[in-house]
Amino acid sequence: MIDETRLQTEQAVTITLIDFCPLQNSFKDSPEDTHFTLLRDKLREIQKAHLFNSKPSMLLMKRQSKIVFQDLKLGKGGYKNLLVLQLDPSLQEPTLTIDHQLSQHTTLEQLIPHLPSNSPRFICYNLHYEMPSYSTSREGERSKIILITWCPKECGVRERFKTALGVQFLLNNLNGLSATVHATSSRALTHQSLVKQVL
Repeated sequence: MIDETRLQTEQAVTITLIDFCPLQNSFKDSPEDTHFTLLRDKLREIQKAHLFNSKPSMLLMKRQSKIVFQDLKLGKGGYKNLLVLQLDPSLQEPTLTIDHQLSQHTTLEQLIPHLPSNSPRFICYNLHYEMPSYSTSREGERSKIILITWCPKECGVRERFKTALGVQFLLNNLNGLSATVHATSSRALTHQSLVKQVL
């Protein structure tokens, strides 16, 4: 018998290794993405060794998380500038849930000092920026929602793998993300570096 309550509150998406291949090829060769590059190479080794069984990896996402993201896009609700998601370790299956404590911060500058040093987070951030102008007139302020993947170097291989799957999941299920930024430290989260990702 199908658990209708669970179907209403959770959205399950199957992510196979084939789904993951485009993400492997998208990593950049920058210091901040070194651990993702290593993860990509490790996945290729696993592929060659045929260590993946036929059972696909599964991620779940609370329906509330998707609703709140839609509110963020529309500029309403309690989270107008950023929404922080986490892989809830208390649940049996990997599930993306809202980190309510971190999501209370209203700016990225306030959030950064509180990001965990040994566990990943997914940050949907409403980036406000000025378009570069090549004349005396101002181009005006723009805003785009970007996905910031926070995965410190202290995270283990298992956490990094789940993080990579989480990125693919969110890109497939949250419409309106303009760019993806992989960060292992706060150096990758300066306003200037984020703006470069959306121009």
